[in-house]
Amino acid sequence: MELAYHAPFTALGTMLGLAFVTLIVLNVPATEIYEGLFHTLHPLHMFLSAIATTAVYFRHRRTLLGAITVGVIGSVGICSISDIFLPYLGGALLGVKELELHICLLKHPWLVLAPAFLGAFVALPLTVKTENSSLLPHGGHVMVSVLASLTYLAAFSNPVALISFYMPQTFTIVFLAVLLPCCTSDIVLPVAALHGCLCEHDEHFKRPLLFKVLRRNRA
Repeated sequence: MELAYHAPFTALGTMLGLAFVTLIVLNVPATEIYEGLFHTLHPLHMFLSAIATTAVYFRHRRTLLGAITVGVIGSVGICSISDIFLPYLGGALLGVKELELHICLLKHPWLVLAPAFLGAFVALPLTVKTENSSLLPHGGHVMVSVLASLTYLAAFSNPVALISFYMPQTFTIVFLAVLLPCCTSDIVLPVAALHGCLCEHDEHFKRPLLFKVLRRNRA
């Protein structure tokens, strides 16, 4: 249900992202700029994802340690999958040549962990002050994720070949790499964590919780 709700927005974002990256590739052939863009968008993706994930958890269970833990793990793990592993795996399976696996968490851990923790801490006061603090970060999270996945493919493969010979494959890779992890990180993961820590006397709360979260993110 939630994937169907986000699929059109993700498809539109992927098409806009492809148009943006195509313009850059046609005008700036040097690969260094794509690596710089990726290393800007990937931390921003972590930051927005941590806000959205932490906000969903903290709104329903006001435990600081739990909210920060879920927010950081969700953003670091899921964003790495979305921005790096799925684009790499999809590109390799679809035959994108010269594709390199570049794991930022191992090569530049500060670039990944700092924005994740910052986003988790920022989400706490936002959740207290606003009714739906995860909505804007979730929408921004999706768009930034599209651009991060695209710039990863451009930075660590041949960007000219990417838009010349692999455009349909690139759309498919990025669409799936964004849609599945973003919904998992922002909604499914925090709700699953909440279910895991609810007591038996809260059993009546478990069933409608996911639907409450989905309704609030659509409001």
